[in-house]
Amino acid sequence: MKFDALFLAAHPDDVELFCGATVAKLALAGAGIGFVDLTAGEKASNGSVEGRRKASIAASRILGARGDRAMLGLPDAGLNGEDAAQLACLVDFLGGNPSRLLFAPWPEDRHGDHVAAGELAKKALSHPDLDGRRPERLVFYAAHHDAPEHIYVDVTEQMQLWRDAVACYEDQLVAAPGTTPTPINDPGFLPSQEERRRAWGRRAGCEYAEAFALEAAPVVFTPLALLGERAP
Repeated sequence: MKFDALFLAAHPDDVELFCGATVAKLALAGAGIGFVDLTAGEKASNGSVEGRRKASIAASRILGARGDRAMLGLPDAGLNGEDAAQLACLVDFLGGNPSRLLFAPWPEDRHGDHVAAGELAKKALSHPDLDGRRPERLVFYAAHHDAPEHIYVDVTEQMQLWRDAVACYEDQLVAAPGTTPTPINDPGFLPSQEERRRAWGRRAGCEYAEAFALEAAPVVFTPLALLGERAP
């Protein structure tokens, strides 16, 4: 398939948790949205692979993704930005599923899989096998650590869709009796994600926003370009 925006995740739930409202905003505007999970999340402390796959498909439908949600089957807790076979797998997928924008985790994070996913995305975009089919722009979303904030997206009207999509991962996010405590099933985790979006919104001048980083900050040749005007 061809996509306007393709969202890459190390694990099912990464995109939903960290930039899902932007997915919904793009889809509601008519953009073709796709997901690609590098792993099945088989090393998750709670739930099952089957349950997580079911949740990921339900969440992507809520957010408006097109087609099937791809899962490349790379090793959870074993993603490696230096692994040639993993890079080849991603390049092959991107070549067969071209997109204008590729969203990927910011490659500075406490989770090694997020780091590797961002590194693999960067290397894929410069790979010669993608000539003529490479995304026009790589956009990074922050996971557990902050990233540079080059772009803000007003997602005030998409917050309920974000909540509904995230709720599909109840077995990961709710600390029920018998579950293993994790950073994301801590009772404060989801409220902190809402507050993060409020903080981004305050900086962007709206109620809720999601922030994104680019590999290099945008450069304009004249400030008039911010108004859509050409240089004199």
